[in-house]
Amino acid sequence: MVTAGTIETLSIDSTGLVSFNPGHAVVNLSSLTVKDNASLVSLTTSTDYLGSLTVTGNASLTTVDFSSYQNVSNSETTATITINGNGLSAAITTAIAANGAVAFKEATIVSPGLATLKAAVIAHVAEYGEAKLSLDVDPTNITINGTAGALTSVTQVAGSVLKGSDNINTSAEFALIN
Repeated sequence: MVTAGTIETLSIDSTGLVSFNPGHAVVNLSSLTVKDNASLVSLTTSTDYLGSLTVTGNASLTTVDFSSYQNVSNSETTATITINGNGLSAAITTAIAANGAVAFKEATIVSPGLATLKAAVIAHVAEYGEAKLSLDVDPTNITINGTAGALTSVTQVAGSVLKGSDNINTSAEFALIN
């Protein structure tokens, strides 16, 4: 599916789409919902000025590119990002606690698709603060130190921003994604 023109709010729900590569733009804030599209394998956004981004329940979705979100909104608004229940992957290396001669090393999350959204998240928080960001991100297919796992099974290490008790829901956790 390809779009064009100006679309502020777009919802794609329960379709047979295999890929979505929009070509539309926004004048104000972008609101995009892509959910429950069982055959969707790739998603590339085309809009800027993130207002709301929901990508959920797309079990075959393994490739995303959110790099179109470059500029921070000109209005103080809460950016809402919900990404879970898709086929996205992440490789997590847990933090290493400081101990004797061993220095603390923060956790890392490798998820190339989610990394394309990182600059937008960091810029939004820098402009409006953490209170104006609502994050709920779970890549679903996760390895932790090379073994299959879940975000809730990440071992908590003192000093690490990665809690391991729930989804990625702070900008500090999102900043760990590369």
